[in-house]
Amino acid sequence: MSQTLTRADSVEEQDPHNAKEEKKPKSRRPANTAFRQQRLKAWHPEKVGGNQGSNETETFHMTNEGISWASDRELYRPTEYNFDQVVPPPNWKELYPDGYTKDYPPPNLQTWEEFQVWMRTAGLPTFSKMARRDDNRTMAAGSYRIDILDNFRVEKYDGTKSIVLTTTTVMGGKNPFMGIAYVVVGGLCIVLGALFTLAHLIKPRKLGDHRYLTWNNEQPSTAVATGREARFND
Repeated sequence: MSQTLTRADSVEEQDPHNAKEEKKPKSRRPANTAFRQQRLKAWHPEKVGGNQGSNETETFHMTNEGISWASDRELYRPTEYNFDQVVPPPNWKELYPDGYTKDYPPPNLQTWEEFQVWMRTAGLPTFSKMARRDDNRTMAAGSYRIDILDNFRVEKYDGTKSIVLTTTTVMGGKNPFMGIAYVVVGGLCIVLGALFTLAHLIKPRKLGDHRYLTWNNEQPSTAVATGREARFND
């Protein structure tokens, strides 16, 4: 499945708060269905599309295939449950307002690469996840319009989300935090090493002298008194 980005000379900004809210159907959970709640990360899909508003627009096609690792795909298998045996997670009510049905069955997580990428644990609280890629074309400079379907709100825990267009390498995307952290730690090690070297050269530690060893010498009587010595009257 591929998605598109559209570049236009002028993009009209729209206020999402002024948009008319559509009445959405309520989520319906079958009464005889067990809700399988799992301790999974909060995840939501992100749909990116493009609209051509004039004749001077260019559509940039991107795909969500090949964004996950082979090790990620090995962790998932198609579900063995029927659609009437399980219900979607609460955060997916926008996608499945009526639950799983024949027309909208449970997703195949083995082929859902966006889900696999999101479920990969991030090492830092601020992280980036690949959603789309294009390996054949170079994105031209210009203004792009991206339509995003946001099905999971992050304001409740003061979270934020952003769209980043970047170029990745075999080593991954740009992450200056780790590089800065390594440079700072390496600099501290160099400074401490230099200080220890100067301290050793200026006032070196005295080497061990066997005359100061006391573990094999006879100790004073007060040091070895145990209270069990023989008495003179005995």
